Amino acid sequence: MLGGLAASVLSGPIGTEPLLWIVALLNMLAIVQLRVLGRTEAPLPNEPPTAGRSHWGGLKSFPELVARYPIIRYLACSIFLFIALYTIAEFLYLSIYAEAFPDERKLTSFLGLIRMLSDAAQVLLLVGLTRPLLDRLGVARMSVIYPITTLLSFVWLAGQFRLPAAIASNLNSGPLENALHQPVHHLTYNAIPHRFVGRVRAFCEGGIYALGLAFAGVLLWLGQRHLTLVQLTWIGVALCGFYVATKYVLSKQYVTSLISMLRDGVVHLV
Repeated sequence: MLGGLAASVLSGPIGTEPLLWIVALLNMLAIVQLRVLGRTEAPLPNEPPTAGRSHWGGLKSFPELVARYPIIRYLACSIFLFIALYTIAEFLYLSIYAEAFPDERKLTSFLGLIRMLSDAAQVLLLVGLTRPLLDRLGVARMSVIYPITTLLSFVWLAGQFRLPAAIASNLNSGPLENALHQPVHHLTYNAIPHRFVGRVRAFCEGGIYALGLAFAGVLLWLGQRHLTLVQLTWIGVALCGFYVATKYVLSKQYVTSLISMLRDGVVHLV
């Protein structure tokens, strides 16, 4: 929030280039702080290795884990579609911003203002909306809200490829994603046995996330050569349809997976 305010205020008097030196200085201060923490803070004790466990054994048993808990399959698909749509939306609304603000100082000031408002909205959403909705709707129902808002933002962009739609898409990718999607996404891992969560996270948020980024990059590269921005937006609308459907099935699998964990004796309610 403070960074966005500083960028919005300082971009006019000093310009855009000096702000980059300020960013470099802040990164140097962060490096110094990390080195100080590394010298002053004691590391957490390592857990003793489990006998008989190996990386190859974990990979071999992974298909059986997916067969037992199908939610992993849909979780991976949702992460792939999420990062692909996030990247496409970012490219689209930044393209509109660049066209609406040809002067780089005005563009920097505008981006700083949007960032500041997004961070403030994120705090308000987390406190005033996300927690009450989680208590009332639960994780399963909440998991489809962000995909629906993403679909609506892409439809608005496809219908009116202008600044208001770009701001709405930016807000969906900013405060709504951080305040609504991320908390629910992390809670979804509760439907997977705890001893497998690390393995599933590494697979989904390491491998599948990277595949989604690569897919979006190839799509944007081809789109710049052969498609207009509006046509690329309609591709995003189609992907949003798959995203909503995947999240809907995921919400159903969340409950099913919890029941499977109870039957397997993984969760103890006493």
